[in-house]
Amino acid sequence: MNLLLALALVSAAPKDRWFSIDKPIHATISFTTPFAVRDLLIDVCKIDHPRSTAIALGLTAAACIGKEWLDSRRAGWSWKDLTFDAAGLLGAGTVMIVWRNRELVDHRAHGAMVL
Repeated sequence: MNLLLALALVSAAPKDRWFSIDKPIHATISFTTPFAVRDLLIDVCKIDHPRSTAIALGLTAAACIGKEWLDSRRAGWSWKDLTFDAAGLLGAGTVMIVWRNRELVDHRAHGAMVL
C-alpha cells in the first residue's frame, strides 16, 4: 500500500487529484462489488464461504486493474484511483472476515454446526 502511495505521488497525471469526484466512486464500487460476487458464488455456484470470499476479492481486484488499464489508454494510468480501489477492497475483505468470524462464534455459542 505504501508503494502505491509513493508511486501515485510521482507518476500521477497532473489533473488527477487525490480528492476528486471519482475517488469515492472507486472506493464504493470496490467495497460493494465483492459482497455481490461472494453471494453469487455461494448461492449459485455452491462455493464455500472462505473460498468464495477470496475469489470475490480477487475478481474485483482484477476488474479494478482492468478498468484502470482501459482508462490509461485514454487519460493515463492513475495510481490514485487504484489506491482508492485498494482501500475499498481492504474494507470489504475486513468486513467479510469479521462478519464471518462473528457468525461462527454466534452459531457455536448456540450449538449449531457451521459448514
